[in-house]
Amino acid sequence: MQAFSVSLSSSDTPSPGAALAAACFDAGAALALLGQAVTTAPRHQGVWRDRLVLRAAAACLAMAGRHESDADIRDAVLLTRPGADPGPIGHAFAEWRGLVSRTPRLTSVADLRAILGARRSGEALDRALVLDGRPAPLAAAAAAATLHRDHPRDPALAMMVADLVLARSLGWPRLVPLLAAGLGRRPPKPDAADWPIVCTAAYGRSAGQARLLSADLAQRADRLLSVQARLRAKTAAPVISALLSEDALSATVISDRIAPAMSDRAARRLLERLVGLDAVRELTGRATHRLYGL
Repeated sequence: MQAFSVSLSSSDTPSPGAALAAACFDAGAALALLGQAVTTAPRHQGVWRDRLVLRAAAACLAMAGRHESDADIRDAVLLTRPGADPGPIGHAFAEWRGLVSRTPRLTSVADLRAILGARRSGEALDRALVLDGRPAPLAAAAAAATLHRDHPRDPALAMMVADLVLARSLGWPRLVPLLAAGLGRRPPKPDAADWPIVCTAAYGRSAGQARLLSADLAQRADRLLSVQARLRAKTAAPVISALLSEDALSATVISDRIAPAMSDRAARRLLERLVGLDAVRELTGRATHRLYGL
């Protein structure tokens, strides 16, 4: 957060306790505002969750030593033929997306363990998922540290559990991917002394970014819906619904899954028409294998 951009050589550098208190205050304010988007059901919530999943998956892959961009992950997911293996980066996106798309009961350790899957159960997971009355970001930071100690080669697990603990602490109906993207691609080790401060500040930063993203997508969704009446294609309605629900689409995805009655060529014409109406964007800049989204 901007409030903590203070040189370590400054004589007025806050003490660890004061820095943590300030981080908790800023994160609490940002998370409270974000909660309004989480607990309502905006029309663009599907694409919003997908964009947050992209950020989380990219950050976790980087923590594991891979350096794919959001665009690389998008290609792996959308340009892989049905039934083919999308590779590690495609699986990273799918795991986060599967977790986020659920509406789990975040009420008990057993619920959370079931959400994460039996292969990740164990004493460390049980300890991490127990709430002890600490502020939500601190409880999440502790959960991440606990899982990292037992699963140092699986940074995504620590990030997922932290976000689950945060959602449960705040009473949110579903997980929102925040911590991984807020930490960036080279975070400190969770056992570092300043980890609670770093983690709490990351939640504040990421919550603010997620809220801005939601506001931007809301405007884009309004624009897309405003041009729907100008489209002649009878199958435009399911395509528009999919554009509000998913990060991106290709003409092939539309003709294969969204509107099977529409050919690839017709789907491509519809997407280009939406681009011309400034209702969607072409996301790749390529001449072929193009992808479109809000």
